[in-house]
Amino acid sequence: MLNRYSIVTLLACFTFFASCAGIKPYDTINISTDRNIINILKDKSERVKSVSASLGLIPAIITGPELSAYMSYNQEGQFKLTGLTPTGFTLFSFETTDNQYTLALSDGRSITGDVKGSDISFKDISGIDIPIEINMTKEVIDFYGSDSEQGAFFLIEDLRGYYILNQLESDGALSYPIRRWWINKKDMAVSRKEIFSRHKDRIGERVYEAAYDDFRLIDNILTPFEIVIKDGKENKLIKMKFYNVEYNKN
Repeated sequence: MLNRYSIVTLLACFTFFASCAGIKPYDTINISTDRNIINILKDKSERVKSVSASLGLIPAIITGPELSAYMSYNQEGQFKLTGLTPTGFTLFSFETTDNQYTLALSDGRSITGDVKGSDISFKDISGIDIPIEINMTKEVIDFYGSDSEQGAFFLIEDLRGYYILNQLESDGALSYPIRRWWINKKDMAVSRKEIFSRHKDRIGERVYEAAYDDFRLIDNILTPFEIVIKDGKENKLIKMKFYNVEYNKN
């Protein structure tokens, strides 16, 4: 949940992370000090205590069957993604609790580690060829519930048709992005989210982009039923298609 809200109006930090992200500079940059942009996301975040969903994972590059999966998470940071075989057996179970992850495989193996230090991929699972880290599925799905960082602050851009909410961190005198949300002014829905590298040798580099589509109103919450994930060079990696979404059922 977004839990620290401060607005930064220094254009110098935007110049830095725009160049790192490899995007073209805007002709005109308007910096907004309207806290309502943050409060709208905060309100949605506070209403979503937990989510459970059934979905399909469809690789964009490789022709193959859709991988059926079930996922759940809550505000306390617990996240679980279970992948199924075409016959309905459990192929893998990925779960995070208290910044630790456990990947349980169908052959009995179990892999554990630290969530923040992990780049564990679907490729570690036999028979699956999905070119993203498993934990990234949580990052792109959970765009209301767990986008919080201690010490992070925000810069809001006001563009034609969109507000752009940039989440930044500081390292001494230097500020760099860790996330960026594109918020449609018409319905205030998150239409796009960008995720940036936090590795020291790639800091501020955009590594993933998620585009949200097929919005439906579930429990009075505007919910995307399709998410397309691209890499930092805008190559399509995977499409996530949701079949059922339930909020606050636990």
